[in-house]
Amino acid sequence: VAVCLPEHEWWEPLKREYYTFKELYTEKYGEPESYEFFTSPYFEGDGKTMNLPPFYVDEIIRTAIKEDINYIDVATDLLIDENQYTKGVMLAKADGVLCGIDVALRVFELLGPGLFEFKKFKNDGDKISKGEIIAEIKGPTTLMLKGERTSLNMVQHMSGIATETAHCVSLIEGTKATVADTRKTLPGIRSLQ
Repeated sequence: VAVCLPEHEWWEPLKREYYTFKELYTEKYGEPESYEFFTSPYFEGDGKTMNLPPFYVDEIIRTAIKEDINYIDVATDLLIDENQYTKGVMLAKADGVLCGIDVALRVFELLGPGLFEFKKFKNDGDKISKGEIIAEIKGPTTLMLKGERTSLNMVQHMSGIATETAHCVSLIEGTKATVADTRKTLPGIRSLQ
């Protein structure tokens, strides 16, 4: 997952937040499976892109899933055979800029590790048109129903931000103005926003 930051001096608070989170995560869940993000540079490429470690994103997703389905999904658990499999598609509801597709698909991976198959037709940053298929998902129906709302909420929210940001950037094209972010974010998901 990548988050784009406009200016170098804004990185330091995010680095501190990241390392604090790493310590809290390790204390709560133990050592992460991979240290890839701990040994590689925190910021890379164009100097404005921050790679978020998977465990950081996973914690946000787990919190969202717990909030959405809490204990059980009564209708799904009682009415649908747990052995039933389904194929679904993510369809663009409007024109815009896609953001958060990997986060959205990760929801299903966390609900059923190894049980889902994905085909992505679009990637973060791609322009999308209303009615266009973004991704295809195959997996257990019960888990798909339990994760679809969280998954869609994340990709819709992040794509909405990306779409509005792209619009603002187009408005100032050819000027010396720049678009900067603010701290007007939702608690718990600032890093994704």
